[in-house]
Amino acid sequence: MNSLGIYFGIKDINLVETNGTKIINNIRLPHPKLEISELEEKIPTDVKIMALLKDAFRSYRINANEATFCISGQDLVIRTFEIPLLPLSELRSGVNFEAKKYIPFKLEDLDYDFQAFFNKKNKTSLVLFVGIKKEILSNYISFAKQLNLKINALEYSAFSVLRFLKLAGISDNGVVASLCFDLNNEDEANFTVFENGFSLFSRDFDFAVEPAGFEETAESDLVKKQDKLKNEIRVSFDYYNRKFPDREVKSV
Repeated sequence: MNSLGIYFGIKDINLVETNGTKIINNIRLPHPKLEISELEEKIPTDVKIMALLKDAFRSYRINANEATFCISGQDLVIRTFEIPLLPLSELRSGVNFEAKKYIPFKLEDLDYDFQAFFNKKNKTSLVLFVGIKKEILSNYISFAKQLNLKINALEYSAFSVLRFLKLAGISDNGVVASLCFDLNNEDEANFTVFENGFSLFSRDFDFAVEPAGFEETAESDLVKKQDKLKNEIRVSFDYYNRKFPDREVKSV
């Protein structure tokens, strides 16, 4: 049976179809929301995405019944915060109360879940909260239904990277940071810090820079992106260190 993974990025939508360890299809499609013609602007983005996916399924003869959806951080609300140590029976209500302080939406508008890391010594729980607007989630479910796919999992792209690192046998013991980027693609880049596999902090950014001028070369454009990457790493570490001064990153 073939397996399918679809990454819904900022600039691209990527599809990878495999059979066992063999890659059958590896497809990169330009994100339709980047279309700028007047005609295209009148068509909802989700309709354009669906048409693009259906065309790719036909053209590349994709033959999979199940898929894993990997989604961009721009579609999610991700927060990490501490609450007092609570009995399991009271944990969800405690998380719901505290989450309202950190998210810009009503909880009723989100489908969400959380994981808690219990620290009995300090009598606190570190909570990783992940939410998605209900209408955005319904769009992804609609894509799957129209493509006759069962969704095995729908997860944040940065967490997919952590899963990959684990499968690759890279140790996640201690406090470790991951930095995922492609200077040539200008799609989403991500900085994540996790402790023993538990995500402490995550931040997304992109490499979009001003279009190159007539006298600007590809080399100078690359230098701009490298400078932006250095600055984003610096900013990310500043944010992280202010939030977790006692959890020093050991490796990247």
